[in-house]
Amino acid sequence: MAKHEQELTKSVSKFLEKQRSLQASLQVCRIDPNNRTLTKQQESAGHADSVKNISTLQVAVRRGLAKIARDIIDRNPALTLEVDSFGKSALNDAAKAGRGDLLGKLLRAGAQPWLLDHQGKSPLYYAARHGRTNMMSSLLASGSHPNPVHLASPALQAARRERDEIVSSELGQALRSAAKAGELGVVEKLLKFDVSPDLEKKGESALMIAICRGHEDILKVLLDAGVHPCCPDLSPSNLIRLHHAIRHDHVDLAAMLLDYGAEI
Repeated sequence: MAKHEQELTKSVSKFLEKQRSLQASLQVCRIDPNNRTLTKQQESAGHADSVKNISTLQVAVRRGLAKIARDIIDRNPALTLEVDSFGKSALNDAAKAGRGDLLGKLLRAGAQPWLLDHQGKSPLYYAARHGRTNMMSSLLASGSHPNPVHLASPALQAARRERDEIVSSELGQALRSAAKAGELGVVEKLLKFDVSPDLEKKGESALMIAICRGHEDILKVLLDAGVHPCCPDLSPSNLIRLHHAIRHDHVDLAAMLLDYGAEI
């Protein structure tokens, strides 16, 4: 028992030592969350390429240290707004890691659910990509406006339109990624959130990806969701989806498309 306590004490000491070292680095090297550019202090210190500017809150979230993460948020809620050099916040990390136990805490502390990282992805994308529907619901609800009196405000309407565009884009990206990976369960969950299966990106819809990858189960789910089997994608070849199935020797998929009314 004593040996176990000694080992635990050593582990905690090592963690605290790393945390202190990280905090010292953060005082020298930090990104401005408004424009995400390197500060003069950072440039003079020569850390432009070596430090990711990750906050202690992000470290705790990524390591699954929920209690420590909550304590940090209580002590310094402003850390929920910090981003690393990739534009990711603690909320992005929580959504990506499936830390639903921390999501609500971060949102209540002021974390921004629609902040895009440098890859153009919000926390909603990371939750959607892994089919975490409870987290998706929380993120979507966090963007609603509680006061209907101001619904006519032009600024609010513009903000709502921007938010709706982000939601459509993020869920569409997640759907295509899930179709590409052959993750049927994620595709089914996303379709329940009224994701448009026909959303295109660079000529590829989720249906076309399923056809080219030979994912028969995903193809059926998408067709059952109402995706048209005949419409061409936006690719330069402009081939209809049946042509793609035949070209890739996916006989069963071609037969399914014909059963759902694909034109010959």
